[in-house]
Amino acid sequence: MKNVLIPILIVVLLSVLVAGGVLLYLKWSENNSYSLIKSRFDYGMYEDVIRDGTKFLATYPKSQYYNEVEYFVTFSAYKLGKLETAQNRLLALIRKFFSEGKNDEVLTRSIELLGDILREKGEAMNPEIEEYLKRTLTIAQDESTRNNILTQLGYIYYYRKDYNTALIYFERANTELAELGKARVFVETGDYDKAFYIYDNFLQYRKGSKYYNSVIQAYSKQLYQYAFRQLQAKEYSIAAKYFAKVVNTFPNTMYEDAALYWLGEIYAIYKKYDKAIEFFDKAMNNEPKNKDEDALFKKGVVLYQAGKIVDAIATFKKFLIEYPNSRLSGEAKKWVDVLTKELQYVDEDSE
Repeated sequence: MKNVLIPILIVVLLSVLVAGGVLLYLKWSENNSYSLIKSRFDYGMYEDVIRDGTKFLATYPKSQYYNEVEYFVTFSAYKLGKLETAQNRLLALIRKFFSEGKNDEVLTRSIELLGDILREKGEAMNPEIEEYLKRTLTIAQDESTRNNILTQLGYIYYYRKDYNTALIYFERANTELAELGKARVFVETGDYDKAFYIYDNFLQYRKGSKYYNSVIQAYSKQLYQYAFRQLQAKEYSIAAKYFAKVVNTFPNTMYEDAALYWLGEIYAIYKKYDKAIEFFDKAMNNEPKNKDEDALFKKGVVLYQAGKIVDAIATFKKFLIEYPNSRLSGEAKKWVDVLTKELQYVDEDSE
């Protein structure tokens, strides 16, 4: 009997050892795969993260790292511009958290990322997530969590155009996004100076922010548009003030280029012709070159208004050489003809 039991025990023991070894290998393989995906995520290797992360999710559906890897894959899709894919994956992940009754850092980061995507698309937050945020706010003790929830709720009301409520939430939240949210509210409610003050401080003190470049894009556009609306309303002094701010704050941009041109136009209206010509020259000498054609033509007009007929003719001739197919070339030819005749009359009168 003993002779029979011994081989059986050996087989059982070997089976246990093999099974244990397999389990240890699988656990090692899971941990190793997770570490590799996280490392690639940290280094911004997003295509690799999507490829390896998708394989991980299929291979280890019950892994303790499953939700985090899902977030890595989703964030990578977002960074690669696949907004719809990222949004759908986030909603599925967040709903999974809700159904399991879990609440951890991955959920918080997922809701923040969903908020970033929706802000980029100009869409409102899902009602179920809004309700979750409100419930969580009542019990959250961690200050960072509360700040993030307040920020997300602020944007929910911002996109509903309930700007007063949005501002209340933004005022209570101590985050960069909440500060920018206040600026967006002030823009929508017409309080531009307050909005520009926030943007100016952000650009001065938050150069390391991940939102820095998006603030530059939004602020430069809003500042230029505000100045242009003042120009259209014939509020020339206000327009000049804000066009000058565009020039000082956003050099070497298309907004600076256009602002220099419009400053030339404004000084021409005030009959400060030398100053107008100075700004037209600056518009032609900077980068980019969007307003060079208009600036050169208008410089010719202003030279004539300043009584410098010879210089005006030379400028219009230069325009015809540099921009022979311009929409303004016909007008430039007329100017050359008319001013040449006018110059002849002046010469005849002087004789």
